[in-house]
Amino acid sequence: MQGEALFGSRGGHLLILANYSYQAFYHLINHRMITVIIFLLAFLLLGIGFLLSYHKEVSNPEDAYRRNWKGFFWSSLRMMSLAVVTLFLFFVMLCFVGEDDPEDNLSWIVWFIVVTWFVAIPVLVIYVISVVQVIVHRELYINKVFLGLHIINILQVICVLVLAILPQKSCTPEAMETDYKAHQTEIRRLIAVTKGWLPDSTGFSVEYSNNGEITDWGVNSKVDVNFEPDNGVTDKVKNRELKKIGLSVERLDSIRFALREMDYRGLNIGNNNGYGDCTEIEYGRKGQDVFYYQLYDKPLTDSLISELNNLPSFVVFNRRVVFYCMENSLDTPHFPGKETYLAHRRKQK
Repeated sequence: MQGEALFGSRGGHLLILANYSYQAFYHLINHRMITVIIFLLAFLLLGIGFLLSYHKEVSNPEDAYRRNWKGFFWSSLRMMSLAVVTLFLFFVMLCFVGEDDPEDNLSWIVWFIVVTWFVAIPVLVIYVISVVQVIVHRELYINKVFLGLHIINILQVICVLVLAILPQKSCTPEAMETDYKAHQTEIRRLIAVTKGWLPDSTGFSVEYSNNGEITDWGVNSKVDVNFEPDNGVTDKVKNRELKKIGLSVERLDSIRFALREMDYRGLNIGNNNGYGDCTEIEYGRKGQDVFYYQLYDKPLTDSLISELNNLPSFVVFNRRVVFYCMENSLDTPHFPGKETYLAHRRKQK
């Protein structure tokens, strides 16, 4: 089995089987489909509750209120505001659960709300008035229905708060050092096996989302590889292209699973960044910053170590391993906590 080289012979078949089971389930139901289904169900519940509130047989004077068209219009506005708020809270939850960069996605949501202030403000006003009516006139049946729907929003807010306070992956030099020491054997094995698959002088990079989707892909080779991860073609066609560089769909899955087991995001083999040939392992992300391990093929010289440590985005761990921070903006990246980390290491020597 091709995946056994990455995971070791013991349990290799079971890991590959589990890997394919996960992949099949993921392709059947991904997080986008779940989002749509949940929102449609929530909207359906809103509609059912709204209709029940208008057709349930009750005594006067509440019945007169329900049959009043002004009341019907106002209740429609309340339901619309509830639907918008419910959808908004689901998107916020997805930022923490399904997306790769919660901070960046939340900033986009806030930006969208600010730009659409002429819609957001009326919706918020209607929603607040609806909450007040639920509290003041809770004896009305329709307000009891809206009370249940507002409780759903309260539960959503609680979920968002819980997700927000959960510990996120630390991207400090200390955390990267600890993590590297824990996984250095697996990292070396992953690099060695992948290089063994690739032809000589072939560069290869792949990056995955938290959900296992390929978000970035690249090949530096003498042959033309026409591979698109998400173009809907069969595995047979993909394997035909990947075979040109010694890879296959199964081997890509092996790489993905090995990275996932170490909680890493990507692999870049054959990278020459101007300081020497190295392999990059994407450790994680924090806001706009992307953090990498750079594992050099040849030991770094003293002068090169000094040069890299003088650069704000590099932290030299040893002669073959460097921590690197890249910012997805035009600003010059700076590795957070670099000075404290280097000062602590100097004291230990």
